[in-house]
Amino acid sequence: SFSNKPEVIGHDWKIPTIDEASNTAVYKVNMGKIYIINDRNVLYYKLRFWTYYKNGIKGYPGFEYLPISPLF
Repeated sequence: SFSNKPEVIGHDWKIPTIDEASNTAVYKVNMGKIYIINDRNVLYYKLRFWTYYKNGIKGYPGFEYLPISPLF
């Protein structure tokens, strides 16, 4: 279903592996998770995250988006 709330994407596009001994986490992107988004001109795009790291530092999501045909 569609939502007007930007936070609907949330955090489930990445999967944490937690090392309790060192109290650290490594994140793997759920490559199968694809979102359909639209802009203010009602153009639709397919959005997919491909990383959560930049130069080995977490917290820098990388993503790609591709225009798709109108859904309606």
